[in-house]
Amino acid sequence: MDIFADIVRRLTALEGSLRQTVRLGYVIEQIPAEGKVRVRMEDADCVDTFKLPVLVHKTRCDKHWWLPDLGEQVVCVFLPLGLEIGFVLGSFYSLQDLPPVDSPDKAHLRFLDGGWLEYDRGSGEMQVHCRKRLVLAAGEEIELRAPVVKQPPPLITAPSQPELQPVEPSPLPIPAEWPHG
Repeated sequence: MDIFADIVRRLTALEGSLRQTVRLGYVIEQIPAEGKVRVRMEDADCVDTFKLPVLVHKTRCDKHWWLPDLGEQVVCVFLPLGLEIGFVLGSFYSLQDLPPVDSPDKAHLRFLDGGWLEYDRGSGEMQVHCRKRLVLAAGEEIELRAPVVKQPPPLITAPSQPELQPVEPSPLPIPAEWPHG
């Protein structure tokens, strides 16, 4: 029976490690100089992590930079050693934070102040909307190619123009409202 007790003990330890491998939580601190955040795991034990690196697309020759916001729900993965060594894989949409568009053909990026850019591969149209100044800079030249180039008269719009409304972030959740717990 000793061999079975050893197998049960080892399986129990393995299950415990696997339960700790992928966890959901909320960002409680940003460390921009290091590209890291701290996360509160509210799913079971309300533990705060050590500083975790946020995975991005590129870091060496080309640089990609974007930290999750405070209060943003994220998915973390940890090495089987415990919660000391892990990474933030990213965030995801939920019932509290719905996607900004509902088309699989659109790539969309919306900012807190209301600015946005979007490309629709179905129609081939790209839009860039910014609340203040748009700067296009080139080391040599800027070339515009289109069958028709329109320059309408300057239009003064109020900040309340619908497509430039600031984003209203979802409220910070309390543990009882945590949707994936």
